[in-house]
Amino acid sequence: LQGHTAGVRALAFSPDANMLVTGSDDHRIHLYDVHNADYLSSLAGHANWVTALDFSPDGAHFASASTDKRVKIWGTAARQCVHTFTDPTEPVWGVAYNGDGSRLATVGDARALTIYST
Repeated sequence: LQGHTAGVRALAFSPDANMLVTGSDDHRIHLYDVHNADYLSSLAGHANWVTALDFSPDGAHFASASTDKRVKIWGTAARQCVHTFTDPTEPVWGVAYNGDGSRLATVGDARALTIYST
């Protein structure tokens, strides 16, 4: 994939399937326009591997998880971090929105499921 300088660990399609986001060991998230095969943007914000990604059901946001013990919510249109959950005490390996986007579940090395209100 264009732009990444290390292995890609995570990817997610937007709900309308127009955008693909990828997360890498290079600590970056890249956005791609699927229909035109265009590289759109590179986002920095994690201090270690990006391990998981998921879009909110409306596509307005996406979540990222990392071995830096952070979960971030990004605005899709603005391509900026809008919130960071800093309470995980161990690396986070999975994120998933519920069906209406009101909750975000995370899992990681702490062997616990955490559910956040979004």
